[in-house]
Amino acid sequence: MKVYLLRRVWQSLLVLLGVSFVVFGILHLTGDPALILLSPDATAEEIERFREAMGFNDPMLVQYARFLAGALRGDFGQSLRHGEPAFGLVVERMAATFELAGAALFIALALAIPAGIVSAVRRNSVLDYVSTVVALLGQSMPTFWLGIMLIVVFSV
Repeated sequence: MKVYLLRRVWQSLLVLLGVSFVVFGILHLTGDPALILLSPDATAEEIERFREAMGFNDPMLVQYARFLAGALRGDFGQSLRHGEPAFGLVVERMAATFELAGAALFIALALAIPAGIVSAVRRNSVLDYVSTVVALLGQSMPTFWLGIMLIVVFSV
């Protein structure tokens, strides 16, 4: 049992490391952060100073190693937009995130359990087919598109 748990912990650490590396790489693909964060009328000298101060001139692997070292100490850096520690901003919004996730789970269960019972009791009926189609649509519909459609329907 111990060996199994140790193996799972090791696999989890590898997954976390891989995901953090991929996300870090994708963030670098979004463009030069100095150009995004500074005003459009910033001079080339100001941009270069900002890059140097923030460590954006270093190679990506050096930046990633610096991020990992900070993350292991619990330091996730400063938010460039808010000027506060990034971890504090995440923790501050976590309660609202859990509340939203809990409400979504409650609504999903309140709809799914009765639909499953009806489908089980009335197999091959119209209600069974309708609940199956609605469940498949709910599973396959992109959430960003559903969100936009819900905004359009409920905001008018």
